[in-house]
Amino acid sequence: MKTVLKHMVKSAGYRVVPVAEDFAHQRSQAMKDRQIDLVIDVGANMGQYGSGLRKSGYEGSIWSFEPLSQAYSELRRVAEQDRGWTTCRTAVGEAPGKLPINVAGNGQSSSLFPMLKAHADAAPGSQYVGTELVDVVPLDDLWGKQLPRSAHAMLKLDTQGYEGFVIRGARTVVAEIQLIECEMSFVPLYEGQILFHEMYSLITELGFRPIGFEPGLFDRNTNHFLQVDGLFARQMRRPSYRDSRIRGMLK
Repeated sequence: MKTVLKHMVKSAGYRVVPVAEDFAHQRSQAMKDRQIDLVIDVGANMGQYGSGLRKSGYEGSIWSFEPLSQAYSELRRVAEQDRGWTTCRTAVGEAPGKLPINVAGNGQSSSLFPMLKAHADAAPGSQYVGTELVDVVPLDDLWGKQLPRSAHAMLKLDTQGYEGFVIRGARTVVAEIQLIECEMSFVPLYEGQILFHEMYSLITELGFRPIGFEPGLFDRNTNHFLQVDGLFARQMRRPSYRDSRIRGMLK
């Protein structure tokens, strides 16, 4: 039956692809259209995202930020043979300082926020097993200094509920870049996180429009999706931070 359906779709001039493949294609096309030459990879873990970009043909600069010692060690090993890939062992947030980060058993669900039951139930093995004290830096403190300034940059956020706080510390960066890819939750998975509707409003009010979504974590009992990755592109008109609505959302 699947073979017949694929043949019918193909004969109509279309093709069937997995959702993940389709989203990766959307990302690659958007990066080419916007001439992306710098990817700011916040929440890099062990370098999976950067490696995926290289496999897709991206040849520009990558700056990856990862605070956890074990994950960063692997990230640095993966990136060390790549001249265009810079790694930084730090968390990214709203204000500079030091914060304890919760280390997840699966290595990918670690967060500066406490984990809620909905996440632990949806991802067995993600429960916290320890903490590490890590440095936190706002992207605006690095932009044009250690982090090269570019009008053709892309910001990727995968910080397990902390994405809104990263944006709050990146007002100048966000005002100048072309693309944002962000993990967004429909239900609370971490205590204190900003949910989908708030993140969507924040990013669109900052002058971006959605161009693609990829399903993420889901509830194993209901099969309802709990998270998606959203891809947003800069609109022609750049927002002004004098706008009261934007200022209120970034407080």
